[in-house]
Amino acid sequence: MVVRVLKDGHLLARLSAVREHDSRLTAVWHGAPPPFGPSEQLEPLMLESDDGLQRREGWLLNVVRPVRGEVPLRVEIGTERDAPPWRKSVPPGQQPTTGRVPARTAQPLDILVVDDEVDAVSLVAAALEQQGWRVRRAFSGRQALARAAERAPDVAIIDLIMPEVSGEEVCAALRRDPRCSHTRVLVVSGAEDTRVVAAGCDADSAVTKPFTTDLLIREVRRLVEE
Repeated sequence: MVVRVLKDGHLLARLSAVREHDSRLTAVWHGAPPPFGPSEQLEPLMLESDDGLQRREGWLLNVVRPVRGEVPLRVEIGTERDAPPWRKSVPPGQQPTTGRVPARTAQPLDILVVDDEVDAVSLVAAALEQQGWRVRRAFSGRQALARAAERAPDVAIIDLIMPEVSGEEVCAALRRDPRCSHTRVLVVSGAEDTRVVAAGCDADSAVTKPFTTDLLIREVRRLVEE
């Protein structure tokens, strides 16, 4: 069986000798080496049958090890439950180690979108509103903190690179505010160290720019465990 590995709709490699056990796959990787190391992947992979008729989403690279004296690589791929702790969803009925609880509400999600680029905010907000969610907009870090003080959002989508008050500072301030204890924070950035910064400010997840709105919506749904 041959399986294609897709990331953001682009073909990364093909897998052969695929074996599945306990929600993990082991296989031989045919293609260029993965552009990230184990536990460094931010967006989940999509696995697709070679005929394109079957797709399975939500897979992360766990282990890459050379086959002695041979190329290509042998890899292990797991479901999102094997993700780094800072980007995991919280299992139903459990509280995260930080003491935060995921948003649970019968009302539409209240999402705060923060970016100093007006067009970026408009694009993301329009896509989220199409899901029936309530979206508030902020175009600076200071404005974001004011919006959060008015009403704590269920989810805050924060661009990391902003003047005066950075997204990292906004994230850290939300984490210190007990009124935002339930807020899930998703940071976005085109910077290479996005994952490191996200972990440092205790964000729940991170998405690198450029991204599709479909990917962002999937990540929001994952964070609130819908």
